[in-house]
Amino acid sequence: MLLHFSRFIDSKRHVVMPPAGRFQRAKDRRPRWIFNLHRSRELHVWPFTIAGRSILIDAMQRSLGANGVRGIALMFFRVRTLEETLPFGAIQLSQTAPVQYQEHDRLKSETELRIAVVPPLVVISIVLSVRFSWLLTILGAIAVGALLVQAFKNTRQRYDLLANAAYLNLIDLPVVDATISGLSDLEPRPSTDGHWIAALIAAFDRRGLYDESDFALGEAQTLDSPQDLLDVIDYLRKYDIDVPASLHAAVERAREDEHRDVTRELIDSVLAEPGSSPPPPIRNSRTEPGSSENEGSTNDE
Repeated sequence: MLLHFSRFIDSKRHVVMPPAGRFQRAKDRRPRWIFNLHRSRELHVWPFTIAGRSILIDAMQRSLGANGVRGIALMFFRVRTLEETLPFGAIQLSQTAPVQYQEHDRLKSETELRIAVVPPLVVISIVLSVRFSWLLTILGAIAVGALLVQAFKNTRQRYDLLANAAYLNLIDLPVVDATISGLSDLEPRPSTDGHWIAALIAAFDRRGLYDESDFALGEAQTLDSPQDLLDVIDYLRKYDIDVPASLHAAVERAREDEHRDVTRELIDSVLAEPGSSPPPPIRNSRTEPGSSENEGSTNDE
C-alpha cells in the first residue's frame, strides 16, 4: 500500500536521472507550477529517502562499473525496477546479517500492524460520532493520520536498511546480476558510450527485461550527440534488435541542434571581437530603390 511510489529524479547530492529527457518533455507538456507540484509530491511519498535512494544507485553503478559499463550508460538503468525488486532480497539478510534482518522484520511488522488497525478505527470513530459527538470523528481522523505517518516512516527506514545492505554486498540485486550476465555474452566488446548504451539494451532484451529495454531505448532518443545515437543504432543492428524510426529521427534532430549551436557560437565569437559590428542586412537588388539595376534602367530611359 505504501510501496512502489518511486520515480526517476535528480537530487542535489547525486545525479540519478538519464540525460535530458523525460522531465524536460513533461515540462513542455504542462505548466511549470503543476510540474513542480508533482515533483514535490513524489519527493515526499517515495519509500526511500534521498540518501537511501542514492546509496541504492551507487550499489547498482558500482556493480555495473566493475564489469566495464562506463560513462553515461550507467544512467540508463531503470532504477524503479531496483526499488520494486529490492524487498525480495530481505530473506537473504537472515543468513548474511541476522541483526539487520531482525530490524527489518520488526519495521515490517509494525508497519503492517498500523495499517491493519486503520480500517476498524475509522469505522469505530464514525459509529461513535453518530451516537455521541462529531468530535469523536476528528479524534479518530487524528489517530488514523498518526498511524499512517508512523507506518510510512517505518517503511522508509526499512527500504533504507535494504539499500544500505545492497551497498555493503549483504544482499544481491537480481536485476543487476541478470544484466551483468547478459553483458558478458556480448561480442564485440563495446568501446564508446553509444555502444555501451546499446549493449545494455541488448542485455535487457536477452534476459527478458523488456520494460527495462524499452525504457533505455526511449531515453536513448534524448541523447544530444549525433555520434552517440549512430553508435547506438549501429550496435543494435549487430544483434538484430529492431531500431524504431523515432531513433533515426532523433539523429536528425540532434544534427540540427548541433549545427544551430555551432552557428550561434560562431556568430557570438565574431560579435565579441573588438570593433566588430553586426553584419548589414541583405537587400534585394531587384526591389530596393537606388540599386544598380534600377539605376541602369533609369539611364537607359
